[in-house]
Amino acid sequence: TSNPDKPLQVGDALIFNATAEAVVRLRKTLGLVPAEWDEICRLGTKRSRRRHYEALVAPDSLLVGKELVPKRFRADFRAVPIAVARPSSGDPLLVKSFKCDNFIIKAQDMILLEGFVPGPVSGSTDFLFVHEVPDSMPTRA
Repeated sequence: TSNPDKPLQVGDALIFNATAEAVVRLRKTLGLVPAEWDEICRLGTKRSRRRHYEALVAPDSLLVGKELVPKRFRADFRAVPIAVARPSSGDPLLVKSFKCDNFIIKAQDMILLEGFVPGPVSGSTDFLFVHEVPDSMPTRA
């Protein structure tokens, strides 16, 4: 649980529900970095060519039933998952680290990704659609 009277400290982790647009706004806050920061850094230095995308997992996707592993996503799609929304739960995006959990991908999951322009998963049959989040170019860390 959080204590509203206790200031955040270096290394504190925030886990919260938010919209994709809210996550993008938070990403522009200096000093805050996503839990998957090490994988995002491995995308390379061309930050100005990256954006945030929402990708809807197709029912017949080969990803369905598999664990969401950021390293695998980076290798396969040149993108890193930041958060997942599970429409069946009724919650907005769940922003979390996928390193510690065995997060299993389901059909209709909406995955928020950071990746290169054009959309990192464009043309992939694993996703029903890919949508660029407006004004989502990452800022410098």
